[in-house]
Parts: sequence; structure tokens; C-alpha cells
Amino acid sequence: MFTDLMNAVWNEYKGQAAKNIVERIAPFHRLQASPGYRGAAALCRDILKDLGFRPRIHSYPADGKTAYWSFIAGREWWATEGTLHLVEPEEKARKLADWDDFKMSLMSGSSNADVEAAPLVVIPDEATEADLKRMKLKGAVVLTRNHGLARNAAIGTFGAVGLISDAFRRLWHIRETGDLTSAIHVGGIGGRGPKAFGFKVSPREGMHLRKLAAERAQKGLPPPRVSARVRAKTTTGTYQVLTADIPGRTREQVLVLAHLCHPQWSANDNASGCAASIELLRTLKALIDRGVLPKPKRGIKIMLVPEYAGSYIYLARNPAEVKRSIAGINLDMVGENQDLCKTSFLFERPPAAAGSFVSDLGEAIQWALPQKGTTPSSTDRFPLFRQATVAFSGWSDHDVLSDPTVGIPAPMLIQWPDLFYHTTDDTIDKVDPDSLKRAGSLAAVYCYFIANAGRREGEWLAAHTLGRFKERIVGAVKTAAKAAVTGGDQGTQRWLDARVDYLVHVGSRSLDSIKTVARIDMGPAKDELTAFGEREVEAVRPCLPKGRKPRKRKAEREAEEKAARMIPVRLYQGPLALGRQLRKLSKKKRDAWNAFTKDKVGGAFPLKMTPRTAQFWADGTRTILEIADCLEQDTDGERDVEYLVRYFELLRDLKLARIERPGKPDA
Repeated sequence: MFTDLMNAVWNEYKGQAAKNIVERIAPFHRLQASPGYRGAAALCRDILKDLGFRPRIHSYPADGKTAYWSFIAGREWWATEGTLHLVEPEEKARKLADWDDFKMSLMSGSSNADVEAAPLVVIPDEATEADLKRMKLKGAVVLTRNHGLARNAAIGTFGAVGLISDAFRRLWHIRETGDLTSAIHVGGIGGRGPKAFGFKVSPREGMHLRKLAAERAQKGLPPPRVSARVRAKTTTGTYQVLTADIPGRTREQVLVLAHLCHPQWSANDNASGCAASIELLRTLKALIDRGVLPKPKRGIKIMLVPEYAGSYIYLARNPAEVKRSIAGINLDMVGENQDLCKTSFLFERPPAAAGSFVSDLGEAIQWALPQKGTTPSSTDRFPLFRQATVAFSGWSDHDVLSDPTVGIPAPMLIQWPDLFYHTTDDTIDKVDPDSLKRAGSLAAVYCYFIANAGRREGEWLAAHTLGRFKERIVGAVKTAAKAAVTGGDQGTQRWLDARVDYLVHVGSRSLDSIKTVARIDMGPAKDELTAFGEREVEAVRPCLPKGRKPRKRKAEREAEEKAARMIPVRLYQGPLALGRQLRKLSKKKRDAWNAFTKDKVGGAFPLKMTPRTAQFWADGTRTILEIADCLEQDTDGERDVEYLVRYFELLRDLKLARIERPGKPDA
């Protein structure tokens, strides 16, 4: 269906041209609201103008108070100077960090500072606030891997004046402790609490400082001393969103998103996505201008945004754009050299709650990309790169678009994980023109196919989508049949019924979504999917045990009984930006919520079942128990009804949702 389109795009798309744009963007220190970001946006605007487009930069307040849906704006921050020196002992004196050398070495949000010979106090990783009481922190600079404890307690309570962090995030299987010892990991000091400054140093430098402090303590000598000077400003500023488009014959459009923000250099994250999007637009325009492709029915628009913030802001301030946009795609970290970065090219589906054909369309294009590998006899081809199709996980701008209250289903293209992610080593030498071409071509084919789709394309989408969901149903039946022999909950009638019901529901919604591009009656296809599911289940039912209801603790039973009587109704559009909203609570309630989530799994969210995913299923008709059933299918068995009840009660307390009873509205 898209072979000719794929060939045309592949032959036109220039991976090296995209890499050249990455190289021009990367030197800007592109914090979300900052002069560096605006400089990068102006550069991309000028590139697009030179390519024959009419780009536009949209500016919005970054004032710390303006709300864009549930997102509350931050403020602009920028520095002109930031240096950190070890000054005692004199024989070890040296410069530790300098904003002019590495912008990432000064933590964003830092305040002005003039500190002379402050004692350096090491906070052990396992330290608690109670431990800090026994340390001499007043007037000290602390060395820590725990930013929150340092800012809130060491500085906020006990009088430290600043912090040095050598924290470095592990990435399972590719980046362990001890890797990239000379790189600096990104970090911010946060916008709440007392004024303070912070510097980031490499793990190697942190090790040297920790060792020096320990040696001096063992000898009964005073701690090392450091001096710091910071010139920075937090003020009312602007967020900027850059748009450019290929007009269609109608007002409908397909969106291409990429976030332009992040510290210098951040080449793959995410100058690569921005460059790939610009080259995507150039490629399609060139093919249209030469008559290789007709002008599409719908427009294709790229949006270069500050991550998350820009998507919330632009869509909240331009509701007509939401109505016009029938689909989107997000390009985030798409340029990686796979051998250097130890990464894989992923097509991440939109959330199942979005129920859209775009998921299976994008996957089909991904696996149809030209393959360079051949068998010894050249009888078959295969990819020489690593790639996979994965379920929705979020944490980038497709999250905002795909929320059903926004209704712009959008997958994401990403290379993940990345050895150099969020470090000073994410530089232009890690960017591969072939990776840029692969991602950009996929996105270009995806966008143009949807933009120009009519009845013929709609009929193919219906057949393809129906076939893919039939395959998933067969896969569930096979899983149940195998598990019935080997043992496990998946080998029961109860599990299979729930799984197939879920697949039929999501499949039916995906089929319905095809009506956004073609006026086709999806009733017969949906009926066929339902009947197929019933036949497949009935064929294997005699082979499966019925399965017992799982035994549950009293607290679990009570939570489920309560959840069955609660229908959450969202009072906000777009996924909830919860962090700033929590500030509306009293300290007691906020602490209780944080303690509850930490007690669950030791972090902000319970495993895969993030609050965002729960919100997506909250359509104003489902009870919390039904939402839990959907999430259990999304996450292959994870279930926590008590958490969901508490979460939606929290939203009610924040006046972001109301709770109704089945059959009876209830404030």
C-alpha cells in the first residue's frame, strides 16, 4: 500500500543533511525558557525559511503562575557565570567546574553566590534528615547524590549554602556504576525552597573529593574548602514553540513533534529529533514540488517545543489546532549510532486507551523500511540495526497528544536506552546519518500516508488493523493453551476471557478511528472481530480449567468494593501535571500522599501503572474497578486497586475530578 511512497521518501531523505542541522543546534544551551532556547528556535526558523517554508515562532508567558490546562508555567532562568574551585588544602587546589567550559556543570535554578573557602561536607548516600542534625552544615557546601535531601534539609533547615552533586543515573544493562566516569550528568536544583546554588561534577571528580574529605577526617584535619561564584537570574520570560507546515487541501492536519530543549550539547536528545523533523518536511515538500507526490488532502505540521511544556501550552492556547489534528508522531532521540550508544530503534505505540489505527500503521511502516542485510545467497533481506515495537510508556510529548481528552493519537520514535543519555557525552560524534534517515523516513511515510488517506487507504487500514487484532487474539489463545499445560493464571478460562474481551474492545475502537480518514462503515469489521474472538475462545475452552477467583486480603476486597462504586470524572484536559498541583494541598496531606506512594514501591508511581495511564481510561463512564481491569491488561497483570482509589480521591481533593456513583451523579 505504501511501497511507492516509501521508495520515493527513502531516495529523497538526506540523513547527512539532518546531521548537519543537529551540529548547528547542539551548541545552544537550550533550557526551556531561556535565551539559549530562543537562539536555537531562531536558528531552526531561519533554516526552514531557507528551505522555502513560512515558519512561525509562538511565544507564551513563563511567569511561574499562568496555567495551560493542568500545567503551571515555570519561570525563565539563565546564568552568565558559574565557577567552583577547591581552595584548601592548597597542594590540591584546582578548578572543579566552570559554566563557560560545560554549561551542564552549573545546576539550572541556581542563585547568585559569592562563597569564599566554605567547608566541604560529604553527605553519605544512606543519610537521613536525622543524620544531618549531627553534621556541621551551617555555611558549608555539601557533596551529595541526593538533591532533595540537600536542598530541603541540608540547605533549607541546617544552613548549608550550596551543593555539589556527582549523582549519575544508572541505565540497566548498558550503564552501570563506574561507566562514563569523566562525564557530567544533567541536574537541576529546583525552583522551591531557599535560594541556593548547585554544581554538577563527574563521578571521578566526586570520588576524588570524597576520598580527600575522608583522608582529612581520618587524620583529624579540617574538611576541604571550596569557593564558588555564580551569576544567574530567575525572571519572567517566554516559552517558544516553532511551527512550520505543508498545507493540505483541507483544514485537517497531522502533527510532527520534537522537543528542542535540553542543555548543551544534547545532540541526540533531542537536536536529532528536531533535525529529523525539519528534513522530513523538506523531503515531502521536494517530492510534492516535483510532482512525485500530489498535494495531500490534509496538512503536515512540525512543532518544535520545550518538552511537555510546549505541547501543553500550544494546544491549550490553540484549541482549533486540537480539533484539526487527526494524528501525530513524536521524534525523540532518533539519531543514535547504535554501536556507540548501545541502543535500539523503537516504535512506541500510543496508549491502548487511545484506540487508534496509527499504532498498527506505524509498526507496518517500521518493518517495511529498506533492509541492507542479505543472506549468503541473497535470497532474503534483514536489518543490520536493532529495532523493536514496544507498548506505550510515555514520558515525552506523545503523552500529551495521545490523552483521549486531547484526542490526537501519536506514537513515538526513539532510540533507547542510550549510554550517553543526559550527559555531557551526548555529542555530535554519537549521531549517525543512517539512523536519522531511518527515523525521518518512517515518520515522513507515516505522516503523508495519513495526510493523503482516502477510501482506498481506509479499506486497507481496516483490513490490516482487523488482521493484526486477530493475530493478537490467536496469540492469547496460544498463551492460554500453553499455560494450561505448564501451569499459571494465564492458562485459565477466566484469564483468556478477560484478555480477549480487552483485545476486542481496543480493536473495535481502533477500527472506529479509521473513520477520521475515510467514511467507511466499520460495523461489519467490528462484528467480525467480535465473532472471531468468540470462536477462538470457544474452540479452546474445553482444554482450560475455569480458574479460581484469586484469594484477596480484607483490605483488597474492601478497596475493590469501594472502587466498584466510584466513577471518576476528569475536570481537566490533557494528562495531569501533578507535581505543581500537589502544592495546593496542606503539608500534612502532601506528606501523607508522598509516604503512601513511597510505601507502595519506593518511588512516585507503582510499577508500570502510572497515574497518566489510569487517567487515559477514566472516560467518565468506567468505575475505578473497571479502570483497574484495563490497566491489568495494559501491564500484563499488575493491579493495585487501593492505589487507584487513593489517586482519584486525591484528584477530587485537588478539585481536578469529581466522583460519581454508577447511575447517580455525586459531587
